[in-house]
Amino acid sequence: CATSAAWVPRSVRDRQARAPAVRIVEIRVDERVRPLSDRVVLGPAGTVEVAFAPGAMRGPARHRSRVLPGGQWAVHTTPDTVLSNLAPGVYTLEVQASVDGRHWTEPSRSARLVVEVPPPWHTRWWALVAAATLPTSALAVGFAIVRLFARRQEARLAAQRDEILHHLHDEFGSLLGAASVQSDFLVAQPDGERAAALRATVLELHDAARYVYWVFGRGARRAKHEPPAPLREQLETVLRQSFPRGAWGPHEEGHPRLIIRVPDQLPARWTVPQRNAVMRVVREAVANARKHAEARSVSIEVDGRLPWRVRVVDDGVGFSEERAAHGFGLESMRARAASVGGTVTTTSAPGAGTTVELVFPP
Repeated sequence: CATSAAWVPRSVRDRQARAPAVRIVEIRVDERVRPLSDRVVLGPAGTVEVAFAPGAMRGPARHRSRVLPGGQWAVHTTPDTVLSNLAPGVYTLEVQASVDGRHWTEPSRSARLVVEVPPPWHTRWWALVAAATLPTSALAVGFAIVRLFARRQEARLAAQRDEILHHLHDEFGSLLGAASVQSDFLVAQPDGERAAALRATVLELHDAARYVYWVFGRGARRAKHEPPAPLREQLETVLRQSFPRGAWGPHEEGHPRLIIRVPDQLPARWTVPQRNAVMRVVREAVANARKHAEARSVSIEVDGRLPWRVRVVDDGVGFSEERAAHGFGLESMRARAASVGGTVTTTSAPGAGTTVELVFPP
């Protein structure tokens, strides 16, 4: 019996050997499974793992892949590949399958995955622009800070100059004028009373100098480095520095008795500028009572209820309302109070004494 082989047309043989389409079945980026897509983004040192599978076919399949642009085909023994350490750029992974190693998946039926590796942030245009402008921006900010600090220093120095001028005017101006007039009289005609008046004026100048020294010397250092003293203690300190010959007991000729009435507990604390205004208004009012009122006693009363009030009341000769509008340092007291939001009013009548009241709104 003769044996014969069946003849198969060439077109049939080629169709049987034709490789199937390839599809991607899993994508892992840095060991994390990602949803299937045709594009992934990697970090600078990222890794992408791709698993793929051919369509239905008989027998084992071979696979090959390449990375475009410029990549060469690499044959795989397993249906997966790994891409890592890619330079910044855009790449395309192409995968094909074959049965006989000669016929591979047609390009239109190959599996493709686009892999994008963006450049590091410091190499992007906005980072380069920022790096180029950073020194200029830092210099501009530095200059702005220096200018702001300089302006604040100028404002602080201007305030200190104004304060010194106020003190020089209030403490020394009128006393030096009076001493000059009295000395002129003594030169023209010696007089025991005028000599005594000149001596009293010189003593007041000495007291004023002690007070100014205390304000800008020891008192300023204490205010900077120590918490504020109780209000009563602070009032007593200022008055003793201002009037070392002031009477804290019975009335003495030319020195009225000083009485301070301050509640043991105040419901709220004044700010440092408010305390300074209180001290200066009280001192000016007491000085006026000594110089002009011929008072036997002067009381300083503090009312801690809102609105806060400080009263300086003397039992001197008083003066008319016309004179109350100006003079005796009242303008200076009003200006000091207004600088911290307060007001100063005076009440007086001939023979009825004088009341100076400082009020801070709630």
